[in-house]
Amino acid sequence: MRRLLRALLVALAAVIASACDPCSGTVGCEVESRVSYTGKVIDFASGRGAPGVVVRFRPTGGGPVAADSLVVVTDAEGRYTLRVGAPAGAPVTGELTVAPPAPLEPYTVRDVRLVPTDVRGGGGVLPTYVTQPYVDYVAELIYRRSGGPLAYSTVTFTRTGGARLARGDRAVTQAGVDGWFYLEAPVVGADTVVGDLSVKYYEFARPLEIRGVRLPVRYTDRLPELDRSFRIGNALDYTVEIRSRATRQPVVGATVEFRRSGGLALQQPTYVGRTDLNGQLVLALTPLSEAPGEVVGDITVRPAGPEAPFVIRGVRIRSYDGDELPFLGVLGIGYQVLAAGELVFRGDRTPLSDVEVEFERTGGLATREPRVATRSLADGRFGFALETDSVGQVVGDLLVRVPGDAQPTRIPGVRLRAADDDSVRFMGRFGLGAQLLYVGQLQQRATGAPAAGWRVTFRRTGGIALVRDTVSAVTVDWGGFELAPPTRAVGEVEGELTAVGPDGGAPVRLGPVRLRTAADDSVRFAGRWNVGPSLLYVGELLTDAGTPVVGARIEFRRTGGIATAEAVVGERSNAAGRFRLAPTPLASGAVVGDLHVFPPAPLRDTVIANVRLETFDGDEVRLRDVWRLPLPR
Repeated sequence: MRRLLRALLVALAAVIASACDPCSGTVGCEVESRVSYTGKVIDFASGRGAPGVVVRFRPTGGGPVAADSLVVVTDAEGRYTLRVGAPAGAPVTGELTVAPPAPLEPYTVRDVRLVPTDVRGGGGVLPTYVTQPYVDYVAELIYRRSGGPLAYSTVTFTRTGGARLARGDRAVTQAGVDGWFYLEAPVVGADTVVGDLSVKYYEFARPLEIRGVRLPVRYTDRLPELDRSFRIGNALDYTVEIRSRATRQPVVGATVEFRRSGGLALQQPTYVGRTDLNGQLVLALTPLSEAPGEVVGDITVRPAGPEAPFVIRGVRIRSYDGDELPFLGVLGIGYQVLAAGELVFRGDRTPLSDVEVEFERTGGLATREPRVATRSLADGRFGFALETDSVGQVVGDLLVRVPGDAQPTRIPGVRLRAADDDSVRFMGRFGLGAQLLYVGQLQQRATGAPAAGWRVTFRRTGGIALVRDTVSAVTVDWGGFELAPPTRAVGEVEGELTAVGPDGGAPVRLGPVRLRTAADDSVRFAGRWNVGPSLLYVGELLTDAGTPVVGARIEFRRTGGIATAEAVVGERSNAAGRFRLAPTPLASGAVVGDLHVFPPAPLRDTVIANVRLETFDGDEVRLRDVWRLPLPR
């Protein structure tokens, strides 16, 4: 009532102000063209005129005016007049800043439009502004399940952004018997106030939240009016679209039944509807409570034609609190194969793009079309869609027609799975053409154990061209490494292999290797190479007369130098007087030890001190020395 009375007084004041002009009501009483507007600023709380308020108008566009800005101060009744010369017929737009005395803060109203006039007594009246911006938000709450008002519910608004509420960021009010509530509060700043509404109602186990509510900020004195209606409570209304997997077309006029099997309880466990010309219908499910969650059920689609009903099981629908009608999705009916594959050229692993690919059924489930064809994309991928009558497996061959090839490449025995869903299943990666696909193996020379962590490099020296003349790989735990230089040629390539140990150091030459392309995906074995330090020595025992010492037991006992796996190694001399002298080195360098010789009688036991064995990289066996034992005299 107070706001209505205030608005009437403002309108009356405008009439009185215009009547006081000397040329009021006189047609054709012309004067120099000008902008002339009167206005009033009132106190927000009392509605009385606010004296001493600075009002500033700054032009930002439109026609020219005789001043960069107009600044006036309200009189004792809060009135002011903006007047400045301006050509007729050129409206002026600008910003109006209202700056009340402290502690209130100024605010700016944008896009204010003033129209010049050359009629004496002409001009306009600006809206009545308040000393402080405010919100007066009116909304109604409707209970979604019943359609009636949420009478006497408690509403709490909590600001989350935008302009600040002058009395704190929280405001509480109560809805009336009609479900309407009113929020009025002064505001600091000119932006929209953003926040969340919390609604408490006696039937709700918990308050319901409405997030992101925007309260418009008012600058002028106005009568409140309804801003928005809120429907409150859990909703399970969704739009769903039914399409045939065989034709990809909407299923029109089908009877659709949703039957709850779990999750949220519903007022009615079954809902039945019919699809429209777009294959769509609204599933209007009504929850039995306000508890959030999901309802789970099966959707049975009964087409209008002779097709058998189709059941989509385990459809999950999540509740929400909002006025929008969300889209549940497109549900397909029928059985199908949705399969994707990939084509690559074996030689360099690049995609085979824009290649014709055909699937020819040879067994398994029957399909509507025995053959389907497509073309591969830029990444070499392709896909097929086949209609079947049930779930199962379709068997067939792929025929790939590469430009320039005389005959298509046939890939037999491809198995595709038919399902009652829309999942795309990967049928495989298929290689065409010839390739170099080898593995090799490194082992420790001294022990025969796998040599892991070595970097092996292949460097082309002849034969067919490669995409890259040098390729490298690191050996894995079993000492294996890939040897697959990329190529687009067919034939044989020659190269050299080198290897570098895990700790770095100089490359070790492994030797030459020859590789031949093959038009399949079999992995071939390139060879096995030994790496690491070796102590493969032999010694020889002779008498001083030059005859071999046969059957002597010889032991090498380490006394210094690099570590070896054994502290003592021993062997008996053979018919030539020779014996192995090969401790297992654990590093590169030299090992030092004493050679203990226990010959058969009549020769005497002998110790040969400080025998030095140097490691070397190679698989040859080296003669360390020839030692002579004296015959008894």
